[in-house]
Amino acid sequence: MEPTSLAAAIDAGKFKFIPEFGGQGLSYWSELQRLYAASDGITRSFIDNAARALLEESSTDEARASGAFETVLDLQSWLKSLEIGDFPDGFDLNRVVFNMPLLMLTQCANYLSFLETNAVTHESMVKSSATAIGHSQGVVSAVLFSAAKTAQEFQEIAISAMRYMFWQGLRVQETYQELLVQHKQHEKRVESASPMLAVRGLKKEQVLKAIEGAKCRTNSSNLHLSLINASDMMIVTGFPETLVQLEQTLEGLIAKPDADQTRTPHSQWKPSGSLSFLPLSAPFHTPLLKEAKTKLVKDVLRVKFEINGSQLHLPVYTTNSDAINMQTVDDVVNELISLQLLELVDWTVTLATIAERHSNATHILEFGPDLGVSKLSSKVAEGLGIEVVVANCQALGYEAVNEIRSCYRAAAVCRRSGYLRPRR
Repeated sequence: MEPTSLAAAIDAGKFKFIPEFGGQGLSYWSELQRLYAASDGITRSFIDNAARALLEESSTDEARASGAFETVLDLQSWLKSLEIGDFPDGFDLNRVVFNMPLLMLTQCANYLSFLETNAVTHESMVKSSATAIGHSQGVVSAVLFSAAKTAQEFQEIAISAMRYMFWQGLRVQETYQELLVQHKQHEKRVESASPMLAVRGLKKEQVLKAIEGAKCRTNSSNLHLSLINASDMMIVTGFPETLVQLEQTLEGLIAKPDADQTRTPHSQWKPSGSLSFLPLSAPFHTPLLKEAKTKLVKDVLRVKFEINGSQLHLPVYTTNSDAINMQTVDDVVNELISLQLLELVDWTVTLATIAERHSNATHILEFGPDLGVSKLSSKVAEGLGIEVVVANCQALGYEAVNEIRSCYRAAAVCRRSGYLRPRR
């Protein structure tokens, strides 16, 4: 392909990027279908290779022996036979055994499509990036970006990571199902509930106090604050029945949508907010998954997925409150497993780290899927003069022109949220 004006601008050093990757709970399937249908180059070839790897792993006796096994993952057949927007019959692709590898596949394919469409090289992207960040499981894709020297190596490492992510999804689901049986929760199915409850509008202290109260009332210890997305946006994990008890408590702290508080002293007003269960079949970022890590470490050895911190060409920070640069970590894969399965995500710390160490960045490139976590990042980006661009196939018809902010103009720049201004 002929170099585009965007490629020329990147090579000239006009931009400093921060690639960003979203995490669990995002819509990905129709996006992956579009990526596959639209490409006849490296993106489609990569998806085909990933599909073969997932077919191999899901066809093994080891996979079939798991209590969480649902079906052989025949992704290539699904992509070739289904219309965009249609789902394979009988399977919920939000279940983590599917969601975990396929969401990462969508992110990686989005990135390769970005390179393919704009005739940009991976080498120039790494050279023009300050760091790479990922929310929840998105940190894996951030590590892949940082570890690869070329687009070809990115694909090779990503295929290896896809095998690992299949096993991670399987072991997480397997461990959670075993816990439900162990705690006699399998018969207590709660309609519309899931193992992850999103809380908006309340402060961390209020949520923690409510968690402790629910633990005492239910005489259980399965509730955990697992993600802090903003000062008033959090996710709590636990068994659905216990989370419903917590939800009832939290509802009393939030103003009802039709509530008239005009006659109430302002100091006593309840905050507006919302409570919603994420469409996931297992929790993440909780000590409940300790046994899953034990199994997964063995799986990782079997599929031979390993990355050392010295391989990372850019900083990638741990998603917990420590925000450690994983370039200093020996066993990055072991760290990634702990970050996703066991440790609390504090996105506010990640963004504070960006503000402290990488405020010279010009653009955050969000590779999704969908809008990814661009809305969570945009307020901090605004204060730093960093523009957020959603750089995935949802921004249809993208062609780079003179500046990246004019690329993806249709639905791509998050200015529609009222957040962003270009860096001058």
